[in-house]
Amino acid sequence: MQIPQDAEIIDLSDYLVLPGLIDAHSHVLFDQEIKDDFSEHSITTLVLESDALRALRGV
Repeated sequence: MQIPQDAEIIDLSDYLVLPGLIDAHSHVLFDQEIKDDFSEHSITTLVLESDALRALRGV
């Protein structure tokens, strides 16, 4: 693979670089029908719903 002549070179030699590391988490176990307040909705989903219901939703 050749680097294009007009490519911008970014020197990251002073940093720890982990290629391919991404934030791959998601909230598939949350009820997706958010009414008004996402914070309250999240707490309700996490605390008041059964693990079985959340597992089924994730599937």
